[in-house]
Amino acid sequence: MTRSGSSTNDTGDYEQQSIAIDEMMSYAYSIENAVQSLQARGCSENEISFWHDSDGNGTEDGSDNYFNANSPSDRSCHIFQPEGAGLTWLDPPVGIADYPDYVIKLADVTNVGTSNNGKPGKDIVLTLIQMNETVCRSINRKFNIPEVGGTVPEDNGDIVDGSFPGYYTGSFSGATNGIDGLANNCTGGQGPNREYCGETTACLKEETNNEYFIFYHVLIAR
Repeated sequence: MTRSGSSTNDTGDYEQQSIAIDEMMSYAYSIENAVQSLQARGCSENEISFWHDSDGNGTEDGSDNYFNANSPSDRSCHIFQPEGAGLTWLDPPVGIADYPDYVIKLADVTNVGTSNNGKPGKDIVLTLIQMNETVCRSINRKFNIPEVGGTVPEDNGDIVDGSFPGYYTGSFSGATNGIDGLANNCTGGQGPNREYCGETTACLKEETNNEYFIFYHVLIAR
């Protein structure tokens, strides 16, 4: 028995996607663990810094995406500096998204952390937008997020609009959009149109505007 070329290619694509998803999740978990480690050392949520030299000028200042004026000057609360957690800022795996960079920002993931329906807390999340739809669906299968109508469930609102990309810089002020499914109502837990309620990791489709496929993983649940 022989396999057709298309079948072989499909298998290869699936394997590459699985490797890429595992790589992305490993990175997401490493950042989450680093945050917890720095908090255990005494860093507050407001002091946690995701700064890296995003503009490449060798200086930590307000021109960088994640500059956090609340963070100690000795960089002891920096995720991506050796004085802190010592992680390295990485690009996303090739081929899984059109957007070239992760974005760490605020989002209201309803029923995660101390949030209550209608009054969500502002969580810190790692996101990747403009995801490949096939990869997005694979992520949801991995985390048991049910499909709706055979495709990625939509979420009411847009977590990357307004001050997009909305980098986290130590403040929880300002408006953010919720992640709670198309129904925009998490009463009763999961169910039709409430696919993201209480989910710390998933890939969603925006309901409006660009209708991007967006991966998110909660780094700090509040």
